[in-house]
Amino acid sequence: MRTLLILAMLSLPFLAVATNQEPDILLFDGKVLTIDADFGSLPLEQYFKNGSERPRFAGGMSTSLRREYIAHWEIREKRLYLKGLNALVYNKDGNTTRPHELAKLFPNDYRSGEVFAAWYTGNVVSMTGSLKLVFVFANGVLKEIIVPNNTPDGIQR
Repeated sequence: MRTLLILAMLSLPFLAVATNQEPDILLFDGKVLTIDADFGSLPLEQYFKNGSERPRFAGGMSTSLRREYIAHWEIREKRLYLKGLNALVYNKDGNTTRPHELAKLFPNDYRSGEVFAAWYTGNVVSMTGSLKLVFVFANGVLKEIIVPNNTPDGIQR
């Protein structure tokens, strides 16, 4: 019992120090924003959680990139599009890598260099400097933009 207590105490500093995750990139209204990965609002992760096969990304890039990719998104005409994916995947030999291609991940939905994110329902949190924006989507369509402030519930509507 004493050994367990000592091990638990020794692990506490490691739990308190977590590496912030690299953001996805979001183009909105001509501005380049970031999608805060630490809020768990990454649309491509929802795609994989919904049962779509996750490619075997080549890991080891960084502890600040546990998902092993950076996605590039655009909101255009109130729709969310996946425009690119910075990632390496393993070739069939399992030893060499190549850049990932969106057309291979979305063979039926890839059109003109992008994929409409129809699978995504949820919030995308963008932190740019002191500005925080929350984009609310339903089936890839932008429903609302929330700008949090100092109201009691933290949300201005």
